[in-house]
Amino acid sequence: MDSIANVSPVSHPKRFSSPTEQLAYWINAYNASVLTGITDAYPVSSVKDIRLFNGFFNRQKWTVGGQELTLNNIENDIIRTQFNDPRVHFVLNCGAMSCPPLENRAFTGRSLEKRLEKALKRFISNEHFFTLSGNQLYLSKIIDWYRNDFATKNRFTNPNNPDMDPLISYFIPYVSQPVEDRLRSPTLKVQFHEYDWSLNSQPIPSVS
Repeated sequence: MDSIANVSPVSHPKRFSSPTEQLAYWINAYNASVLTGITDAYPVSSVKDIRLFNGFFNRQKWTVGGQELTLNNIENDIIRTQFNDPRVHFVLNCGAMSCPPLENRAFTGRSLEKRLEKALKRFISNEHFFTLSGNQLYLSKIIDWYRNDFATKNRFTNPNNPDMDPLISYFIPYVSQPVEDRLRSPTLKVQFHEYDWSLNSQPIPSVS
């Protein structure tokens, strides 16, 4: 956390010359802050136990490049607002079981694009985040909370179903043909898994 506290794309912009380097930094800053906060408060069973009324995300501040920022500042005011890439939701780890698993190495600008794509594929291969059952698609609650991020990054249009939910169409390019055929169905409905705030201890599944 010392390097994050002292250096950022704001305090030292020449060190982060590309948007990918900047985004990689902010993802690392968020995840490292969460991990430090949990470690400092441990033992706890949930990040919600660290500070009441969601204070871990809204009120607890971290020194990032000389600035005092909350986790919500980092995620909402910087990462989501400045970079507009919904794939960040597959790598930001809030410490809860229903968050994507924390990766075991820091992100870099050079490998960021590849790792974001792999994280997206991990997401749709994990039944806790993406489940097809009959004519129901069950998605992580994260997708519901940030639905506008995905709706504005539609990657696919379905001429046979122009009213397709953008939360469905976003994932079309990443699924197998049989799954795609089911996602195209005009009768498909989207539901959301309940969010589990207990501490995250998920292994990271491999994706080829």
